[in-house]
Amino acid sequence: MLLLSIPIFLFSQNYQAVTSNRKALFTDINDVVHTLKMDSVKLDGTDSIFYPFTQIRDVNGYLDCFNPFMPHWIGQKIRTQTNGNHYFYNKNGDSLLIKSTAPINATWQVMTGYTAEVTQLVWENVLGVMDSVKTISISDGNQFTTSIKLGRSYGFVNTGNFYLFPNLDDNTYYYDTFQTYELAGLSTPEIGLQNLTWFDVFDFQVGDIIHNEQTLGNYDITTVTQTAKTYLSRSDYNDSIVYQAKRERLIEEFSPNPNPIQHIIDTIFETITLFPDFDLFPEELTSDINWKHQFSEMNTNPFITKKIGDYLFPVLQAPTSPNVTCWGMIAIDGSCMQGDEYYKGLGGPYNICDPYMYPVYTRNILVYYDKGGIEWGTPIDFTVEIESHIQNFIEVYPNPADNYLVVNTIHESYLQNETIEIYDLTGKLVMSSTVETSKGFTIDVSVLQKGIYLVKIGAETQKLVVE
Repeated sequence: MLLLSIPIFLFSQNYQAVTSNRKALFTDINDVVHTLKMDSVKLDGTDSIFYPFTQIRDVNGYLDCFNPFMPHWIGQKIRTQTNGNHYFYNKNGDSLLIKSTAPINATWQVMTGYTAEVTQLVWENVLGVMDSVKTISISDGNQFTTSIKLGRSYGFVNTGNFYLFPNLDDNTYYYDTFQTYELAGLSTPEIGLQNLTWFDVFDFQVGDIIHNEQTLGNYDITTVTQTAKTYLSRSDYNDSIVYQAKRERLIEEFSPNPNPIQHIIDTIFETITLFPDFDLFPEELTSDINWKHQFSEMNTNPFITKKIGDYLFPVLQAPTSPNVTCWGMIAIDGSCMQGDEYYKGLGGPYNICDPYMYPVYTRNILVYYDKGGIEWGTPIDFTVEIESHIQNFIEVYPNPADNYLVVNTIHESYLQNETIEIYDLTGKLVMSSTVETSKGFTIDVSVLQKGIYLVKIGAETQKLVVE
């Protein structure tokens, strides 16, 4: 009896394509993430009309007139009826009909010249959860064929950017045409890919290691800084996360008269505070009435990434659209068109910036990480033969030490009320003391085991050998 009841149950359900209380993330063929989220819903008799959030679009294709209030990729609006009919309105205002309650083999006219058929109804694994999934094929009877999938519990499993259906194009700066998207994550229930937040980006655990290489250069001087951070502690608060990290840097200058390579080791504190605009969903716009900004692109390959998007400001008109109120894209001479990228659990911003006809080059790339024993990339080699430049406002002697250590400074009051911290090479704090005199402060290190340590005072770090 159970086996016989399953198909009857499947055929009788309304496979609701959209809902007002759920946010869905989809990926296209390039692994770019797109958001389906409703801004508002209104009733028209027994029908419900859904309005997705608006998006930035190029009005005329000349890059001088943008509109942040253009329709969403799913359509200008979606009208749903109690019988399961869904109407999606494209760029021309024409409607595309999806019948969510149609049984297997049912056919109907989607719009003039296009026919739909329910070709499959099966149980499928949707983001790790089994669901009844209905496949609807759409064709013009000739060369155009596409399909969408509806899940009984979660709506669209595959969908299309119906705003451009069936063969419309969008003359924007990124140029878009009709394509299909695949479901990647849902907010309710929370399954699959989730929106990348600011705290997700800077989510480090004790022992995590991040290596990056940063380059800043012009026609005369280029400076390359290689940095390794090992996270030593983490403190979580309602509105922030505070980290302590050991930082090791190699700084090399390429110029007609280069300075020696600097090798700097210190311990730093990083505070990550809330960034609400970053936490908006991909393609969603900020609410500022004077500026419009979007974190326009979220990507899943090779890392879960969110990219800084476009900034727009209102202008009265554009040369190519004199009768249209436009928004202009902010462009600063020498700025990069590529946005800064932030990686989940790996920080940022990472970027490669080589602007056309401007004598500045900047780059910050991730080269290695070790998170929870999972490694990627090649670690930076800090053992090369170089001239070491530990910042030298302080003096530590004798070094090597056995019973005691004297800490001194070339500045009369530099040490007063400072805290002296001694770390082992794993980053563990093994001794701490507050300076009580302005010069020549002595510390008993006889309790320390033989080995190499780091002595930190403020921003200064010295290597210490205990024998």
